Amino acid sequence: MRILILAIALLFAAPAAARAQSAKQFKTPDSASKVSETLAWASEYLAPEIYEKWWREIAACEKLPLPLAHYQVRFYQVNAWRFYDLAHPMYGIDFFGKKVLMWAVGLSYGKDLEMYLALPHIYEEIILKHEMIHFLMYWAGEKPDKTLSDPWHPPARFETCGVTTQYYGPSQ
Repeated sequence: MRILILAIALLFAAPAAARAQSAKQFKTPDSASKVSETLAWASEYLAPEIYEKWWREIAACEKLPLPLAHYQVRFYQVNAWRFYDLAHPMYGIDFFGKKVLMWAVGLSYGKDLEMYLALPHIYEEIILKHEMIHFLMYWAGEKPDKTLSDPWHPPARFETCGVTTQYYGPSQ
């Protein structure tokens, strides 16, 4: 019994890079430059306490239930300023009508209970709450609205409560 308790304690005390690395593949603008040389390209980290406060605030503001499943969400840092999922790249249209690749600072996978955040942004409230809304909508059974130009970001959800779909923070 003591060994089991010790093993569980060690699991939670292990550094983020030692716990789990992501199975997902990401592309970064410059694969030669990590934000932190000591971290893997993508690794799990324990959610800071402030995340719980943000979960509660955004769920209340959006008037969506906050299920216990939010405690099971696993958080991963992507060791870059921005990135995209190689298996699911997203495209948009630029000011000239040209199709362009969309870089992300955060991505959420509701079914997998995984949230990925660019390392410099893991404490940015607006980024976290944006990603949390994706989970809340998934858990509430809200589907993408195909009538919108951006089906995954309905304005009724993403242009209220201090959250946005446009990010103009630090650039690298």
